[in-house]
Amino acid sequence: MADLTAAQKQLLQGLFKSPEASCLDCGGYHLRSCPRVKRQAWIGNGNRTEVEYWQSGQYDDSETIYPEDVFDDTESA
Repeated sequence: MADLTAAQKQLLQGLFKSPEASCLDCGGYHLRSCPRVKRQAWIGNGNRTEVEYWQSGQYDDSETIYPEDVFDDTESA
């Protein structure tokens, strides 16, 4: 992940403090679908019934921002 400015970090810290903002699959924040998810199955009512993940190192998460990218060691999400 590219270096973030202090203003960008502050904005993202606010997002991460809201539990529904981060991805349930990877814990990060991204604008597109989660790069960690390889395959999903859904039922008619919109509930996900299956999810298959890529193994570590098999997916590109370069556009994903994780909490550790925006919080210093002394701060927490």
